[in-house]
Amino acid sequence: MVYEKLTSQDGPELSVEEAKESLVAFNSFLTIGSGDFDSTPVLENRVFPLRFPSGDVMLRAGTEGFALMDRKSLGEDFATSAKFLDFGMDEVLQLQPLIQWAGLGDRYLSKSVKEISCADRESTRPISSARRDIRGKAHALLRYVGYGIALHCIGDELTASVVQDCCDL
Repeated sequence: MVYEKLTSQDGPELSVEEAKESLVAFNSFLTIGSGDFDSTPVLENRVFPLRFPSGDVMLRAGTEGFALMDRKSLGEDFATSAKFLDFGMDEVLQLQPLIQWAGLGDRYLSKSVKEISCADRESTRPISSARRDIRGKAHALLRYVGYGIALHCIGDELTASVVQDCCDL
């Protein structure tokens, strides 16, 4: 049975591919929902294929620190500095029952990373670029919108006076 293969301490050493196949098979078994298994022996055994920042893939215990890649951009940002479970994003999503069963749900990158942005108080560089500054374009934009409203609402005196006020700016 797959569970015995994943918890076997004295059995033959699994290759990375065999471990991946076993984890996928056990995930399918968990999806069906039959059986009540203890996750501790699986977590303590070296059956989790981890990709290291150097690019090497080795089997490690689930109790070691590693991340689950659920966002491509975050995975690319941290690929050279963090250990990841050696499954692609789609595979990680398919392994959700196994991840929840093993209690590894807090290792998703999207839950582990918090983006903090703030302006540097000592920097004299402007926060916005000149290309995005709408202040210089606001006057022309207002006149253009006012002229468009005037064309559609010529009969209404109130609208015409508001449009005239906008055009006079």
